[in-house]
Amino acid sequence: MSDSEPQPNPQEIGVEGLFENIKKAESQATDPNEPIGLGRLSPTNPEYKLLIASGVSEQEIDQGHLPRKTLLDAGLVFKNILGGGEKPIFKVEINGIDFGKLKFLTQDQLDQVRRYQQEHAERFFSEDADLEEIRHDMLSFLTAATSPSKSTFSIHPVNVFGTISAAMDRRRGPYERYAGTAKDWETAAKFMQSQSFTSIAQRVDWETKFIVDECADIYPYQKPSDNLLAQEQRGINLHVLNPRFQALRGTPSPFLDSGFHFGHNPDVTIYDGRLTSRLNMANVHLLSRGLNEIGEGVGSHDQHYITAAEYYRSVYPKAEAERETVQASEDILFRADQGFSREEMNKRLQERFLEKVKDWQTQLQRTKTLRSRLSSIKNRFR
Repeated sequence: MSDSEPQPNPQEIGVEGLFENIKKAESQATDPNEPIGLGRLSPTNPEYKLLIASGVSEQEIDQGHLPRKTLLDAGLVFKNILGGGEKPIFKVEINGIDFGKLKFLTQDQLDQVRRYQQEHAERFFSEDADLEEIRHDMLSFLTAATSPSKSTFSIHPVNVFGTISAAMDRRRGPYERYAGTAKDWETAAKFMQSQSFTSIAQRVDWETKFIVDECADIYPYQKPSDNLLAQEQRGINLHVLNPRFQALRGTPSPFLDSGFHFGHNPDVTIYDGRLTSRLNMANVHLLSRGLNEIGEGVGSHDQHYITAAEYYRSVYPKAEAERETVQASEDILFRADQGFSREEMNKRLQERFLEKVKDWQTQLQRTKTLRSRLSSIKNRFR
């Protein structure tokens, strides 16, 4: 949807409303005079020669952009680069043509890419799911995975655990407690003493494991050396890189006959144990014309963009009832308009820790009761 149009509040319209707005924007008429960047187009590029043959001067090309109508009149229908990047959308050789070297595609070339993907359907498509349903599910997954309701505090887990340690402190405790009673925290201190840590490093390892393993839904662990937010969605490990969210804002569709412009661009890297793949709004938009991005990037592990077939196999809920349930829960996440405050995060962490303490206390009491019964039984036979 163009940034010049009033933007509806996504928290009010939900994922379904957002998807309908995207489809409407994808069918919008184009502005024939909108300047389209040419990238690094040189006289050796076949597109350059097409433009010259259609009456465009070298001086006009050298300006680095041309009106949309000029490109379409020259027979160029697809821009093979998205945003400010130099990675081609289609990086593949078909019928002797190296598409990775093309900045723009003609209709015939775009049709060749489409036929190539259809001929290799096992890599690109699934016969068991409609592309529109896959697009809808991709949008649901993306918006939930990057929802502001997921905490994004970039602190080491040990520092996060500090709020729990402070609550157990006799002096600071009353001012640092967001959950539980004084008696609960006295029991918590005994619980930590029962762990019998032999070194500070051992305690740090325990604290980190507690935060990462048991509080991932509250606090997604961000490594100090990393700019990625480690999270989970649908039980799938993924990384979220916030700076990418605005990378495509205002960028026109690569389909030059479409008036669609990218807005907010939720972007995740998916790890499924076998493949690292990216998913963002470019995937969703390309599939509106039945196309997937092809080709890896250079020097980066996350430049393989997931295809519809791969998404269906590793992310898409196969059963309709399950899919509806998952999408409904993700819509709730998407509608949440802000993440946890630090106070709310502290409260949830402390509640989670006290649950662990309660389980320990319950088990301890069961052990004591069992020992007492065994002792009574032994005394009867003396």
